[in-house]
Amino acid sequence: MNCQDIASILDDRHIAALNQAHRDEVTAHLHACDDCARDWAVQQRLSTAVIPPMPAALVQQCRMLVAAQCTSGADTQGRRRTSRLVLIGSLAAVAAAAALLNAVLRSPVDSPSATTQVAAAVPLAEAAPVAATVAVMAALPATRSAQDEPESKVGMTSASPRYTVVVLPMQDRTRDEPDRIAVQAFYAALVNGLRAVPGLTLRRSDAVPDEIAPGEFYVTVAGDGPVQGRWNIRLMVKARMPVTGDSKGQRATVPHLFQFSSVATPSCAGSALDRPVTGCSDPIGGAASQIELMRQVVFPPDPSLRLALRTRLQDRTLDAAQRLAALESLRAARVVVVPGPTAPRATAELQNIDVEALRGALDLASTASDPSLRKQVWGELRGVRRPELAQALIDAFQLEGSDPVRLEMVTILAADYAGDAKGRAALESISRNDPREIVRRVARRSLAGDSSWNEYVARRLQDAQLADTQRLEALMYMAGSDQGQQLRAMLDAKAVETLSRLVPRMLATLPPPAARSADADDLPRLINHIAASNQPASVDLLVGILNQASDPEIRRTAVVGLARHLDSARAREMLEDIAAHDPDPALRDQAKVAQPQLLTPPPGT
Repeated sequence: MNCQDIASILDDRHIAALNQAHRDEVTAHLHACDDCARDWAVQQRLSTAVIPPMPAALVQQCRMLVAAQCTSGADTQGRRRTSRLVLIGSLAAVAAAAALLNAVLRSPVDSPSATTQVAAAVPLAEAAPVAATVAVMAALPATRSAQDEPESKVGMTSASPRYTVVVLPMQDRTRDEPDRIAVQAFYAALVNGLRAVPGLTLRRSDAVPDEIAPGEFYVTVAGDGPVQGRWNIRLMVKARMPVTGDSKGQRATVPHLFQFSSVATPSCAGSALDRPVTGCSDPIGGAASQIELMRQVVFPPDPSLRLALRTRLQDRTLDAAQRLAALESLRAARVVVVPGPTAPRATAELQNIDVEALRGALDLASTASDPSLRKQVWGELRGVRRPELAQALIDAFQLEGSDPVRLEMVTILAADYAGDAKGRAALESISRNDPREIVRRVARRSLAGDSSWNEYVARRLQDAQLADTQRLEALMYMAGSDQGQQLRAMLDAKAVETLSRLVPRMLATLPPPAARSADADDLPRLINHIAASNQPASVDLLVGILNQASDPEIRRTAVVGLARHLDSARAREMLEDIAAHDPDPALRDQAKVAQPQLLTPPPGT
């Protein structure tokens, strides 16, 4: 190893890729060469520094310097090392400024006003994508243990698993020709798509046997069209799967249901008779999406599929939404069978990701310009619980300028790292110093328990001096962060009565689904939990929702909620009115199903 080799490694930034033998050679050379040791130390400091975006004036100056050197005609042979040191000196100046900023951000903040002062000096929303990338990537290990190796390299080969899928004949329950064409197109595309899956052997059968052989998956497909122009697909996958943790090799046959509907997209509201059958949703595309979903969650894990998804996640040339979709697929919950009190039962467990996928996710979270998408990326990392993610999360939180994203990030810190020394220290600081009360409260809840949080949520809900959005903020946060059980426990009669006034007013300003941000979806999620409440006061609230909401999915949720209160005369009257007069045919059918007597002809007819 000589000086030129060291310069090449530093220029190419291949430090993390060095194997142990090369690292030993580098170490020996650095002990003998002060110049290279100094360069190496500077590069190491730069790799961990949080560097803000360069000011526009400095960018222009750099371009002028480069142009001057390129047009000077001077011979650069033999001066490579000197030029490199000039560049390092310039970067070190930038890094020094960044380090100063980082010191300010990391130092204890005595009051919210101090945080506001830093925010005013540095536009965080602009700084986060570039600066946070350096921070979060530097937090990941330069070397990997066996457990950190990509899935395709540990305990498996790149060959796809071998298994058999047996497809039963289509159960066609449609009522009209357009729906029949659609479900048959879905079925044909499903069969053809399964045939193309690597390692999958496709067979046909007329029935599911009493005893399913290991490695076989039976797929039952049913298509129906309860309302003309709208069709649905139900796929039931049955397999004999191993029971997790059972030393005797016990297996259990478990079913798993997949559903695809032509009314899954906003454009499918209302009748579809005046459009082509594929104008509402695409049966062929729907079949492809269900095949990929089955491969992700129920068929044997395929390292080649996960490698393709990880590559898509890391690809900066792709749209950020495509990269997010790859991350969501990597984290999709897989079906597992676990021991139960009397018999094994099926459940689902989120899949973890390797260090390379984590790098891709952190890069996406750091560079995406859309705050809503950044929030979704961080949400997918909840439950990963890798120790190196804690520091990356803390660093990125300090630079994040979007309030909803910061709320998501502190939620992950509270859920996954409250027991970690660094995570707990960060939560203690946030609970005292963050400028937003709800962020401080979430941090404090992880340190002190639910009591003060519950009091805060109830007090805000009843505070008529606040705007409606502020009064519902904490409840919508809980609805959007998988805290449904705790939320429903807080919906007492007083809370539901207050919500019956607030929620319809909020619905009046809710954008249509196609124009709605991810954050705005927290209100429909809250309505889902309200619909599951058994409080008698919920009837007035659900009627108010039906009278105000235009979103078909919200209205269907409210009808399901009313069906829980058939002992209420007002609930029955509302369902009867919807069944007879609502312009949405699917909602009319749903209201009839909610009251079976509406489906039965009166005596004598």
